[in-house]
Amino acid sequence: MWGPGRVSVIPYGVPLDVFAPVDRGVARAALGVHADGPVLLTAAESLTDRRKGGAILTDALADWSGPPLTLLTLGSGRLETRSPRVRVMPLGYVSHDRMKVLAYGAADLLVHPAPVDNLPNVVLEALACGTPVVALPVGGLPDMIRAGETGWLAASPDAAGLAAAVATALGQLGDRDWRATARAAAERDYPLRLQAERYAELFESLRDGPPAAGMVADERAVR
Repeated sequence: MWGPGRVSVIPYGVPLDVFAPVDRGVARAALGVHADGPVLLTAAESLTDRRKGGAILTDALADWSGPPLTLLTLGSGRLETRSPRVRVMPLGYVSHDRMKVLAYGAADLLVHPAPVDNLPNVVLEALACGTPVVALPVGGLPDMIRAGETGWLAASPDAAGLAAAVATALGQLGDRDWRATARAAAERDYPLRLQAERYAELFESLRDGPPAAGMVADERAVR
């Protein structure tokens, strides 16, 4: 459908003064998180929405044999896991940004198991808070998750792929300062100012005249 046209991709921006790294120990104390092992976070408006992948995540952790995990959940609904090595700690639906920042800051990883998505805000917010991300290779996630910088992409968009990616991520968390590289990526790619500039540039290019032959007149920014 878009073959003869031009598609401009303009990522969302995020308020970097609001979503920013906080001390992990302070964040965990504020939320009452007492963990002996790694802490994961998953976040969605509705955790039971099929499009958000809650079932994929619980299947991925069902036979978890790695280190004991704490899974923080942010959103309405509940997730359950069959593994005795995974403790689920629901934080409920949170609308206040400060509480979201504490949740991102308390986690070693954000796990985003959605099987369909565009450029999800929860991933942008996590990166801005310095929290690397594990996600499925769908939608705009491959543009956001960069090896060695912002996180890990599963090799396949299913529970097995997600489980393997989580295991890899936990094994590599000590390799570098992921908090610094995730935050740097957010500052480079997702400031609100840059989003506005990209829209201004797109609108300016459309004002210069009609599209060249072979291009559609109804140009659209895809976010």
